[in-house]
Amino acid sequence: MKNMKNFENFTKEDFKNIEETYLVEAVSFWLIGKITDWEKEFEIVSKFSEPCKNVYACTTVFNEVMNGGINQLFFNFSAVYINLAYQVFKLLGLSRLSDALKGAIEIYNGNVEKLNTYDKNSAESFSESYELNLFESQDDIFGEEENHFYQALIKYIKENINSFGD
Repeated sequence: MKNMKNFENFTKEDFKNIEETYLVEAVSFWLIGKITDWEKEFEIVSKFSEPCKNVYACTTVFNEVMNGGINQLFFNFSAVYINLAYQVFKLLGLSRLSDALKGAIEIYNGNVEKLNTYDKNSAESFSESYELNLFESQDDIFGEEENHFYQALIKYIKENINSFGD
């Protein structure tokens, strides 16, 4: 795939003509290009159209989990998108992902005091928190559902294609 800069100025017509293989990546990079101040990320994203918010939230959460597990999701700022991602997974018909995320939220809420003993600013402490193995089954589900996730997301983007592009 080309540099993300290639997608920042994509037009609606560009998105209509892009190969399906690159659609999610192109939309994701286009959305990221709209965030001009990362300290105001959530504020900026909240002003996106509904389809753009939905894609941003679910890809942010999904990618975070695939990168470092649900544990990482709760440690990083992307946790602000969890509730919206849960709703989007349901909207996309991805019940295993929405159930896994709901279960992770329940596990987190039941262990918040224990998890808060780890220093979120320390990579070493963050790594130690994995020893709790709280989210292992939910992490597995995300891995198992990767293909379904991308198929459903491509379908959603195509159904809402006019929401993407300048």
